[in-house]
Amino acid sequence: TAGSGYSRWRDLAVTRWREDVTRDAWGTYVFLRDIESGESWSAGYQPRGGAPDSYEVTFSEDRMEIVRRDGAIGTTLQVIVSPED
Repeated sequence: TAGSGYSRWRDLAVTRWREDVTRDAWGTYVFLRDIESGESWSAGYQPRGGAPDSYEVTFSEDRMEIVRRDGAIGTTLQVIVSPED
């Protein structure tokens, strides 16, 4: 996954998103910044791009997880889906 996505509740869009299989550039993003160097990046590949030192995506029944390393900083982003609704 490139790291973008959207949220829906039943037929209601909670966040904006456009279905475009050629571009995965819409959705909700998490940005990080190294306060010492001032460098910033997104938790997933989109929308900033760039190549992290390592990047792994795991999907399971109730969650998605992106684990990446950029220099000395390691991050984990988990998106968990409620079993209700």
